[in-house]
This record gives sequence, structure tokens and C-alpha cells, in this order.
Amino acid sequence: MIARRNFLQSGAVAAIQPGPRRSMVEQARALVRSGALGRVGFCRIGDPALRPAAQAVSEPLTSGCIIEVDPDFEGVAFLGSRATLVIDRAGCRVFPEST
Repeated sequence: MIARRNFLQSGAVAAIQPGPRRSMVEQARALVRSGALGRVGFCRIGDPALRPAAQAVSEPLTSGCIIEVDPDFEGVAFLGSRATLVIDRAGCRVFPEST
């Protein structure tokens, strides 16, 4: 099971090259898993090839997450109830909910 999971994660990372690097995907996954973003119910991706990476970061905790493909957007954005996480060529950035 672990070997399969590692294969799926590496496949997701390969799908997002030359954009976000593996360390960014791992960082994003840790942020989602820790609850730092709150409940993540929506994800925006700029290319359908990024879908496996978005699913690798969000699942299984946010299995009901809606993933939208927006060709005008570059990278991946996870919209949580407390913050938004954006992953693109510039890196991982967290934007807290404005009050």
C-alpha cells in the first residue's frame, strides 16, 4: 500500500513539472492536513494535468473538494475556510482570511 501511495504521489508531482516542485506539493499537503487552511472545499487549477497533484494534496481529508479548471489561472489554489493556499512557479503562499 505504501509503495502504491508513493507511486501516485510521484506521478502527481511529475504532472506538474516544470511548475511547482515536489517540496512545494509536500508543503501544501502538510498545510492542508494540519488544518491551517480550515475546511478546504474548493480548488482551482490552471491546467487539467494538475488535477492529480490537487487530488494528492487534498485527499482523503477533503474528498468532497470541488476542483475547477480555469485556463486563465496559473498553478493551483486551495480555498479553505480560514486561508487560501496558492502554489505556482513562485512557490507556496498562504493568504489568511481577511477580517
